[in-house]
Amino acid sequence: MKITLIAAVMMPLVLVGCVGIESKKEPAKPIVTSTASDIAQNSLDYVGTYNAKIPCTDCDYTMARLQLNQYGQYRYMEQNVKNGGPVGQPVVFQGKYTWDKKAPIIRLLNARNMHFFVAENEVVLLSQPITSYSEITIEPKFKKAIRQI
Repeated sequence: MKITLIAAVMMPLVLVGCVGIESKKEPAKPIVTSTASDIAQNSLDYVGTYNAKIPCTDCDYTMARLQLNQYGQYRYMEQNVKNGGPVGQPVVFQGKYTWDKKAPIIRLLNARNMHFFVAENEVVLLSQPITSYSEITIEPKFKKAIRQI
């Protein structure tokens, strides 16, 4: 009888005690989606100096050099070449570059609105917007200058 009475008194206390316990759930973590631009910035070794020979109508070619640093700054230089020697003064632009939100493309600010597709060890000067490397046809490709020690 005493056991039944004790059980009858204790049962409501146990049940009330369980009601106040909340399950501790981990807060939902936001889903992070990486864009092509994010992947290029984080996985490609794009920082460095790139060189290209761009076709020219009134000279042999235009020698172009693009330097990119990890702080979002660039230096771009063009020099026309005729008969093996430079012609006139080089054209130099420098400033900041920005990444496209949807593709691995950088835009040089203050440089004729130039856009470059960023790939492994090269950047490609774009004449029109693209979203993938396979769309590149005849645009000049700048090869990364590799220093040999």
